[in-house]
Amino acid sequence: MTGSSMSRMHGRPVRDEIIRRMALEISGTWAVVLQEHLEAAAEQVGGFAGERELVSHSPAAWALYQELFPALNEEFTEKLSEFRNKWQQRYSLNVLLPALIQGHWIEQDAEGWFFNMRGSVQELKNLYYETLHLMVGDAEKFLVMKSSRILHIQDRITQIWHKEALLSPASKILPSLEAGMRDAEIRLFKHMREGLSTLAYQHYAAAFKGARGKSLRYPTAAFAARNIGKYWNPLGLWETGFLGYLQNFCDYVAGLQRLMGDWYHNKWTLYLRGFSIGQLDLFRSRRGYSMR
Repeated sequence: MTGSSMSRMHGRPVRDEIIRRMALEISGTWAVVLQEHLEAAAEQVGGFAGERELVSHSPAAWALYQELFPALNEEFTEKLSEFRNKWQQRYSLNVLLPALIQGHWIEQDAEGWFFNMRGSVQELKNLYYETLHLMVGDAEKFLVMKSSRILHIQDRITQIWHKEALLSPASKILPSLEAGMRDAEIRLFKHMREGLSTLAYQHYAAAFKGARGKSLRYPTAAFAARNIGKYWNPLGLWETGFLGYLQNFCDYVAGLQRLMGDWYHNKWTLYLRGFSIGQLDLFRSRRGYSMR
C-alpha cells in the first residue's frame, strides 16, 4: 500500500513476503473480489475517468471517524479509571480483611494470626475465585464492550465508504482489501481478550509458589492480611498485596484497550485517506503473480 517507500523502512522488509502474509490472512471470498478489481483496474484503458486525485478517499467517512474514535477512547479511559477506583475500594484493608477472616483464610492460634494457605492447587483456585475472579470478569466485559463499540463505529464508516467506492474498479481496491482482512483482525483481538483470564491467574499463582510449610505468625489479623501477596507489592507501597495486583492488572488492561483504540484509529487513517492516482501502477498485476 505504500509502494516503493517500503524499501526505505527500517529493516527493509521484503515486499513479496509482506504480500504473501496478507494473502494468507485474507478471506477466500474477498481474495477473489480483490483479484477481480486489481485485474480490472490494470486493464482499464483511457485513464480512470471519474476518479478524484485521491482514489478511495472518503471525506464523509473520514469526518465521522475523526469525530467518533477519539471520543470513544476518551470515554473508555474514563471507564477504566472508574473500574480501578471501584476495585481499589474493595481491596482496601477494611473491606478485604473481614472477607478473608470469614473465608477462614486468616485464622488465629496460640502463636498469633496466620494466613491459612498450604499451597494446594485447589486452595489456590478457591482463593482466586473468592478474591480476584469477579474483578477479572469485569475487565473482560470492559474489553468486550469496547470491542463491540469499535466494530459498530467501523460498520458505520464502511457503509459510507463502500457507497462512495463505485467510481471505478480502482476505487474498490482498498474497501475490498479492508473487508478481506477484517475477520483475521477480529480473531486477533478476540484471542487477546480471551487470554486475559489465563494471564491473570498466572500472575496470581506466581505469588504463592513455595507456599507449603509452616505459616508465619503475626501479632494482628491486619498484619497477616497485609502480607498476603507480597509478590505483587514488593516495596510495600500498597495497603494490601491485592491492591498491588490490581495496579499491575489495570495497567495491562489499559495497554490492551489503548492498543485496540490505536489500531483502529491508525487503520482508518491509512485506509480513508486513499491513495493518489499516480500510485495506481502499484496495483498492476505482475506476470506469474496472483493474490489467489
